[in-house]
Amino acid sequence: MSQVWGANADALDAAALQLDQAADQFDQSAGQLTSTLGAARWLGNIAVAFGDMWGSRHRPGLVRTAGFLRENATTLRQQASDQRRAANGDGTAPTIHRPPNTVGGLPGNWKWEQHDAPLFHQGEGDTDQVDPDDVVQGELGDCFLLANLKALAAADPDLIRRLIRDNGDGTYTVTLYDNGVPFEVVIDGSLPTKVHRFGWDDQTPFAEVGDGELWVRLVEKAVYLHYGEGYDGFPDGGNTSVALAVLTGKVPTDVQPSSMTDTDLGQLGARIDLDQSAATTGTIGEANLTEAQKGLYDRLDIVAGHAYAIERIDAESGTIYLDNPWGDHDLAISFDEYRQAFGTCQFVDLGHGGVDSVGPSNVA
Repeated sequence: MSQVWGANADALDAAALQLDQAADQFDQSAGQLTSTLGAARWLGNIAVAFGDMWGSRHRPGLVRTAGFLRENATTLRQQASDQRRAANGDGTAPTIHRPPNTVGGLPGNWKWEQHDAPLFHQGEGDTDQVDPDDVVQGELGDCFLLANLKALAAADPDLIRRLIRDNGDGTYTVTLYDNGVPFEVVIDGSLPTKVHRFGWDDQTPFAEVGDGELWVRLVEKAVYLHYGEGYDGFPDGGNTSVALAVLTGKVPTDVQPSSMTDTDLGQLGARIDLDQSAATTGTIGEANLTEAQKGLYDRLDIVAGHAYAIERIDAESGTIYLDNPWGDHDLAISFDEYRQAFGTCQFVDLGHGGVDSVGPSNVA
C-alpha cells in the first residue's frame, strides 16, 4: 500500500480513463487507415511495400500500444482502489454496499447467501470467458441492463473484464460511470436465495447461472444496490440508453427505428460485425401499441416493453437479428417489421475494429 499512500485516487481514475480513451484512438486509427487503404485500391510496387510494412509492423505496433495503455489503465485503477482501501480519504475503510433483506418487491422470503463460483468462465461453445450467452435474465425486470451486457459481451469482452475486479478478499469492485466519470461500487459476493420450507436452494431472482460464472450477477447487483433496491433510483427508471452510458462511460447515439433507412441499418450492422459498436433496441409498451402493432407482436412473438441486444444486421437479406436477454425467444425480423415494431435504438462506438467511422446517416 505504501506505493500509493497519499495519492489522489480520483486523479488516478481520471488518468486511467484518459489512457483507455487514448487506447481507443490507437485502435480506431489502425482500423480506419486499414479501411482507407483498402478503399483506395492503391497499386504498384510502392503500395505493395507499404502494405507489407503496414500489415506486419506498423498496424500491430498500434494495436500493441493500445493494449499497453489499457494494461496501465487497469494498474492505475487498481492503485486508486488500493489508495481508497488504505485510507478512503478520511482514514476509514471503503464502503461496501451491503444487501437489504428484501428483493425488489418480489414475493417470498430471501436470504443473501455467498456463492462460490469463478468470476469468468469459458463454457462449452463460448468464444471467450466473457460471452453473450452468459447473460440470462432472471425474475427482476432489468432487461434494460442485461440487454446492454449482452451487446457489450459480444463486441468487447475486455470492456466487461475492466468493469469488474475481484479484490481477493471476498469483495468485488464494479466500475460504473456518471456522465462519463468513473466511480466504484464495492460489493461482496452474496446473492439473494429463496427460503424454502425445508431449507435453501440456489434459486435467485438475479440473472441465471449461465456457464457458472458470477460476472453478470455481480454487475447486476452493483447497479441494483447503488441506485436503490429494485432500481428505484436509476436515472430515468429502466432507461436502456442511460444504462449503456452507465456501463461504458460513453454517450450513446439514440435513434427511432422508424426513421432508419435500409442504408442506416446496413451501416450499423457493419459496425456491429466488426465489433466497432454495441447496440440495443427496445419495443413499445403494451398500453401504447396500435392494433396493427399488436397483431405484429403476436405474429412475430415480440415482447412488449422489452429490451433486446442487436446481434447482427444482414443488409443483403434485409434482416435484423435480436438477442433476447431471457436466453430464448430471440428474433429474426425484416427491416420493415423492425421499423414498425420497435420504438428505440441506441448504440455506442467502442473505438476499435476495422472499417469506416460512419453510423446511421439520420443521426449524424
